[in-house]
Amino acid sequence: MPVAWSILRELPIAIPAMGIVAYMDERQRRFDFEPRCFENYQNYLANLNGQFQDPVDYLPIKLDIENVSRCNFKCTMCSVSDWHKGQRAADLPLEDFQKIIDEQYGVFEIKLQGLGEPTLQRDPYFEMIKYARARHIWVRTTTNASLLHLNQNAKKLIDSDVNEIQISVDGATKETFEGIRRGSHYPTVIRNINLINRINNSRTKMWTVVQRDNAAELERLVDLAANVGFKSQVFSSDIHGWGD
Repeated sequence: MPVAWSILRELPIAIPAMGIVAYMDERQRRFDFEPRCFENYQNYLANLNGQFQDPVDYLPIKLDIENVSRCNFKCTMCSVSDWHKGQRAADLPLEDFQKIIDEQYGVFEIKLQGLGEPTLQRDPYFEMIKYARARHIWVRTTTNASLLHLNQNAKKLIDSDVNEIQISVDGATKETFEGIRRGSHYPTVIRNINLINRINNSRTKMWTVVQRDNAAELERLVDLAANVGFKSQVFSSDIHGWGD
């Protein structure tokens, strides 16, 4: 086994904000709701134990689905900043999302967000979450929290029954935060985080991409997470350079 892979296998497994028991219970509900999903998962496990036999005979069990590829920030570590007009493609229509969910019966978990800010799509985004959750698919998403105060977005996100909301916070101070997340307004983001955590903080998780510009603030970020109501926190290290 390559050394790099052996090291990765020793890293802690990320725990969902709602806990592993809630995650496993929802997976079982998905299997009960869609028996083909369970059969597909058994094929996946058999293939995995056989070190991924060729040909692969199962559908994906997890998917990342990008509903928008545009963002209102231009973060220093994100390739969105370099795209023409800050957008890679048109928004994903709700009908196309529903078609993906219906066709991919093997899926029991999705991450609904890619490189854009998903709340920019407004109500179709929340309807996507509801559609997947009605089929007992575990849904996690990521937001920069800048728009949660508008149009009751914070309440709509919680009411969608989303399982986990990863909120990006890359600086413990206004200077560091706004220096990395260009175009942001730190006080607004902090107010919005407090807002959604007051509604329900059992589904939120503070997410920090560790980098040169914020490495000195990691301990302060732990204090910040506690002060704004998070129960769960992740420090992420990007081991890529977007092709650079």
